[in-house]
Amino acid sequence: MVDKNVEVQLKALGVTDPGVVAKRRDEMRASMKEDIDKCIGKRVTDSMISCVKRAENAEQIDKCLR
Repeated sequence: MVDKNVEVQLKALGVTDPGVVAKRRDEMRASMKEDIDKCIGKRVTDSMISCVKRAENAEQIDKCLR
């Protein structure tokens, strides 16, 4: 979910270079490691994951997680 969020935010800024996206994704994962670790064990349904995969912006991702 973090990866998808980074992807849609960069896309909104016009950044589509795969190398730049991968670098930024790695940076975000590192900076959010503590928050990501807190998510382990939380219930995530198949429909939530499908919704996130289809999301095209951060607002849609937020709606998927409610």
